[in-house]
Amino acid sequence: MNYKRAIIIFGFVIPLLTVIVITSVFISSKQKITKKYKVQLGLQAQKDAKEEELRITEKETRAILKYSKKWEGLFDAEISGQVTAVMKKLQEKYSSKDLQQTSFSANSVNKGFGSKVSHPSAEVLLSFRGTYRAMQNALVEFESQLPHFQLDRMIISRVPKQERLSFQMNYTVWRK
Repeated sequence: MNYKRAIIIFGFVIPLLTVIVITSVFISSKQKITKKYKVQLGLQAQKDAKEEELRITEKETRAILKYSKKWEGLFDAEISGQVTAVMKKLQEKYSSKDLQQTSFSANSVNKGFGSKVSHPSAEVLLSFRGTYRAMQNALVEFESQLPHFQLDRMIISRVPKQERLSFQMNYTVWRK
């Protein structure tokens, strides 16, 4: 009878307790590993999203860099040369009845918007005569080719005894 108790304790109870302890350790370890895995999956998803965002930003930046050198060149170029080149293109495109430049002056002292800020700027005064449609199209082209020109003031008046309009524009030209 004395052997029964030893057999029960060493044959069943201790192995059963050992199996229970080992199983609990494995279950606990699995839960911790699963929890860490889920956290790592979340971090990886965040990392992937940030990398995709970075790729998109780099792609957009590369597209803008193509224009930045051109834009920087606009800041460095002589104002009268820029205006003359753009106006020459526009006058080739439109007849003298539709678009006619009547005056042009560039001042290094700005009396418009640029005088109110500390950033370097100049002033350009332009005057034209022409039809409304031609002037509208010409100004769109002019301002798209010279994006550093900011329109301060525009005066539109009717030319007496003609079917044309007179346009007087003051631009602030931003410099480097």
